[in-house]
Amino acid sequence: MSLIIGAQKILASTASSTSSEITEPTTEQLNAFQRWWSSINWTELTGTVISKILAVLALTILFAILIRLADYFIDRGFRMNKKRSRTKYV
Repeated sequence: MSLIIGAQKILASTASSTSSEITEPTTEQLNAFQRWWSSINWTELTGTVISKILAVLALTILFAILIRLADYFIDRGFRMNKKRSRTKYV
């Protein structure tokens, strides 16, 4: 019997809390998030992201060109050395 009375007291205590007591901290947290989200300068952020992407793309293209040039000159140097070594001892 005391178990039933204890359960009823717990239910009564939770039912007596108002919805504003429960939702007020959540609303404050949501408002803080909204203030932070609206404080971001989206124009500057977008410009920065685009400029970084273009810089990475330009560096990638530059290094790809440098790798191809280095590969070409290294292969050319080895081909010249092979020709010289064959004609030198013949």
